Amino acid sequence: MTARLPRLFGVLALLAFAVPALAQSPVGTWRTIDDETGQPKSVVRVTQNSDGTLTGTIVRLLPEGRTCSDCVDRYPNDGPVASMRGRALKNQNLQGLVILSGFQDRDGDGKWEDGLAFNPADGKKYRGWLRVERDGRLRLTGGYKILGRIIGKTQYWERVR
Repeated sequence: MTARLPRLFGVLALLAFAVPALAQSPVGTWRTIDDETGQPKSVVRVTQNSDGTLTGTIVRLLPEGRTCSDCVDRYPNDGPVASMRGRALKNQNLQGLVILSGFQDRDGDGKWEDGLAFNPADGKKYRGWLRVERDGRLRLTGGYKILGRIIGKTQYWERVR
């Protein structure tokens, strides 16, 4: 009995270190969902940069050929991509627009934090974090940081297979 106890602790220790490794990566292609209608809104490709941070770029708006009717008239001057400053957003296809930047998984637990999420509808950047949930959806929470917590809105995106 006593010989099995150290072996059991060893197995439990290995499992404890393996749990973060089981976290799914947010790198891939995701379908965003409209908060009000529940319908697919756009497809976003999330990539990992050489510095380890994540970037999310709109690949297309859904349904095919749709333009962004609820976007702001102009991309703000302090937007995340300098080359897009002054570009019209309203009634445009936003393919190539960077909407996520700077997310980092510092401790390897699968929660990517300290990033910026750009909302084309209001032209504002929000602090946020994201994580792939157990059901496979990407949880993106963005808003304002108050007392170390993000107070705002959460969206769930579906992976495109």
